[in-house]
Amino acid sequence: MSFPDRLACGAAVGPLVDQVAEGEAESLTEHQQACVLCQAALVELDGLWMSVRAARAEHVALPDGVVAAVMRRVRAMTPGPWALSVTSGARGTTTMPREVIETVADHAAAAVGGVVLVSARSARLVSARVSDGPTDLGRTTDPAPQRVDIDVWLVTDDETPIPVVARRVRSRIARELMALTGLSVGQISVRVDAITGGRPDQGWAPMTLA
Repeated sequence: MSFPDRLACGAAVGPLVDQVAEGEAESLTEHQQACVLCQAALVELDGLWMSVRAARAEHVALPDGVVAAVMRRVRAMTPGPWALSVTSGARGTTTMPREVIETVADHAAAAVGGVVLVSARSARLVSARVSDGPTDLGRTTDPAPQRVDIDVWLVTDDETPIPVVARRVRSRIARELMALTGLSVGQISVRVDAITGGRPDQGWAPMTLA
């Protein structure tokens, strides 16, 4: 039996499906008590829903190692903890969100000649030397000095050589991060996504690099 949107009695089928799904097929409304069409539809829908109930009750065992593998992938995709521990000492710990470090890098890079647009992302805190024990981003078992690695995406103008822009961006970001946060910089990965024929206030016309 196939069901239209409404039965011949005018009752909508959707609410009947909901009634069966909620296990209320036998709790008939006043109309259903007098309507053989609704009663027949509820019986058939309840029979069809038995396979759903059986599937829901079936226990599905995950293969060994699946949960651990998923968590490893999640940790690998996460650039670091929300709050980076910048300094730690007897008087307390200073932390800041990645967004603060990325904003400092954004402003620093934007001040470099030849940069039209900038987006700094994926700031991550790492140890300057490897600990002997397990290491999490932003936390180590070794009191090694911390440094920040960051990725920067740029759009540059077509007048300044890209290697020159990249070198100046790295230098400016490293200098301002040290001045404002006290963090030294490890690696700054610069990616130039496009060049333009002028700055946005000069009739910006982006030319995407191949």
